[in-house]
Amino acid sequence: MTGGTPFAFLRGLRSKLSHPAPALAPAEAPAPAPAPVAAPAPVAAPAIHPPEPPVAADPLRDIPGILAPMLPAFRANGITTVEDLAACATDDLIGWTEEAGGKTTTHPGILGDMAMSRQQCDAIILQARIRAGWIEAGAATS
Repeated sequence: MTGGTPFAFLRGLRSKLSHPAPALAPAEAPAPAPAPVAAPAPVAAPAIHPPEPPVAADPLRDIPGILAPMLPAFRANGITTVEDLAACATDDLIGWTEEAGGKTTTHPGILGDMAMSRQQCDAIILQARIRAGWIEAGAATS
């Protein structure tokens, strides 16, 4: 402290504050604020699909007479095994008609949308019964 009184310090400070500060060198003009950057347009993430499960060998595919378009029709009707197919009757595959009260009803059968003959359906069922072990291959040809 200078001047002996507690306020002497404050008077000295007041004199420093009351005089204008020396001018500083002119400062460079501040750089203009950068233009706002537009956010990039959102990019849709590609859909992530789980990998397809491995396709198990379809046991019906190996039966002689079975064509690839038949497999979905069999599955849609609950025929997924050789035994399921072996248990079918020809009418189940090719279809049938019923007459009742003078009215005829046609049932298309599992393969009704396909051009199949009764003999082709018989052969497919016979092959399924052989594969299932229900009959022997030699018995089918005799």
